[in-house]
Amino acid sequence: MSSPPTGNSGQSATAFLALAALIVTVIGVLIPATQIAPADRFLLLTVTAVVVVLCSVILWRKYDLPKWLVSILLIVGGLSLFLGVKPGPPADPQPLKTTLTQKDTEQPSNQLAAGIALFRRGEYREASEKFKLAVRNEADRFEANKYLGLCYLKLRDYEAAKEPMKLAFVIKEQEIKPFLAEVYYNSGIEWLKKGNKAEAVRQHSYLLKYDSALAEKLLNVINRR
Repeated sequence: MSSPPTGNSGQSATAFLALAALIVTVIGVLIPATQIAPADRFLLLTVTAVVVVLCSVILWRKYDLPKWLVSILLIVGGLSLFLGVKPGPPADPQPLKTTLTQKDTEQPSNQLAAGIALFRRGEYREASEKFKLAVRNEADRFEANKYLGLCYLKLRDYEAAKEPMKLAFVIKEQEIKPFLAEVYYNSGIEWLKKGNKAEAVRQHSYLLKYDSALAEKLLNVINRR
């Protein structure tokens, strides 16, 4: 080993390592107290500890620093690594919302829930207004159209029930078939009551696509008129 330099070089090396130890200690204390992700904290402190340890060994061999100083720096580096592994305090959970704001109630998804509640209470006209807003939400489009059609069905507005039922039918054919068949059957009966047999026959032709048995029933009613 070459003879160790003395004077300013050794003092500079000692000052450097002392500063590095201070930095590592400060980082080790502060970082766990922050909300940095554990993986990022571990990476940062591990890299810092490795750099300090390598610098300590290299400078010790080059400047022949006291072993006690190198030992302290190695301990500080290990402490930094330990603090990196140790998890920081958990983040405060966000408080749950207990009340709905006006903006919340205007959201399409909330309109669907409100509409279903009104529908179950038998308030079909009020529920239909909610479902008209809920159809704007792609995720709720099927349910909103289905319930909107059912509202019109309950209100005996069979002509109005057709469009939302058709839209729901496109999304989930088998689930909507019985409802759509009921709409066309009742629509045909209503046209017969109004004396419009031709329109009733047309409703029968539509009904054939959804329920042949119910279509036959409607045809029997038409033939008796």
